Amino acid sequence: MRAGLLVAAVFAALVPVAGHAGEERESVSFMRGVFLSFEQGGLVSFDSQDSLLELVQHCSRGGAVRDHTRGRSYRCGTTMLAGADAYSPIRVEILGVAPRDEGEVAHVFTIQPRRPAAWQQRSLSAQEAQGVAMLIKADPARHGSLAARLDFAHAKAVSKPGSAFTTYFVPGEQVKDEEGYYDAQRHHVFVARRGVFSYQGRLAARPTQYVDLDGDDFPEVVVEEGCDGLCISIWSVHSGPKRLGTLGGH
Repeated sequence: MRAGLLVAAVFAALVPVAGHAGEERESVSFMRGVFLSFEQGGLVSFDSQDSLLELVQHCSRGGAVRDHTRGRSYRCGTTMLAGADAYSPIRVEILGVAPRDEGEVAHVFTIQPRRPAAWQQRSLSAQEAQGVAMLIKADPARHGSLAARLDFAHAKAVSKPGSAFTTYFVPGEQVKDEEGYYDAQRHHVFVARRGVFSYQGRLAARPTQYVDLDGDDFPEVVVEEGCDGLCISIWSVHSGPKRLGTLGGH
């Protein structure tokens, strides 16, 4: 069966459901097999039709998704919104989750089980803070403006047990727009391997979750910006911050 016919057949098999009144929170994923959602599910879309189709087929075969936020696996179901087409978001239901009132907390889901990582989190030592400061001082043309912005007292060092790499998340400048209902503190990402430091880039806000989506030594992180609605995103940091997905809406 041709790819286009397969897509049509799969989405034709989905049972359309009516949408809710008002704008509903929606997850948009840019990484295959990974999506943000609420604990019991919600609207999900991908940047490629193949990725969306993969999730639909996975759930229809009775497959499970891994909730990395809770550390548990659940079966999933998918339905198509009434009037939607193959490029529209679908509703994903996480089956078997006991209802709880936890508010709008983002959960990180993957199709593959993926081995969980026990990330170690701690404050920076004086030697580590000095290592970051020396990196900035060594290249003022590139990093000089960071010196006055970094808050080492509230920075976090994150690593896997036994890894030679440590990732540092250092609070920086506060960005506030009262008229636009926006408030977030930028966080700067540094990496050290056996005492050699490098600057990775900047995140929009403080990390609220650390997960392992690819098995390497660097965490993927969830951040939440204060905005007029919901502005949650997940990022990789190992080769510079790269957005992997969002969860939001007004």
